[in-house]
Amino acid sequence: PSSGWKLCGPAHKQRFLEYSVACSGTAPASGPLLMQLKQELFESLPYAKFLEQICSLGLPLGYRGKVRRFRPGLDYTVAHYGVLTTEAVLDATLCFAAGSGEQCRVDEATGEQLATDDDAAWESGDCGGFECYIAADNDE
Repeated sequence: PSSGWKLCGPAHKQRFLEYSVACSGTAPASGPLLMQLKQELFESLPYAKFLEQICSLGLPLGYRGKVRRFRPGLDYTVAHYGVLTTEAVLDATLCFAAGSGEQCRVDEATGEQLATDDDAAWESGDCGGFECYIAADNDE
């Protein structure tokens, strides 16, 4: 991993890079910029008030956040119980992905693809990811 990014596990549950200011040194620009976004937006009172307006949980009582990086073909998280809570918790995730954001379209006259290779890869489903929340069984 490059400077500022630390490999996180354990491997049977997850593998990704987490940015840390403590070990940043001469980190590439993405880590410090994402950390700044986390601190100045996600940890701000205006953002907390925004979340209060769009969900039914009231004003957030706290937060925890990470700047994570998932490398194609290397990093993952696997569904697991983790830390079960008895109280409602809101997860907010901001993701960035390669590509122009265009859906893959074809020029009808020439038959050429109008989006980039990155867009085609995302649309094919061969890369990317998703989040899935699974309710714990009431018996357990």
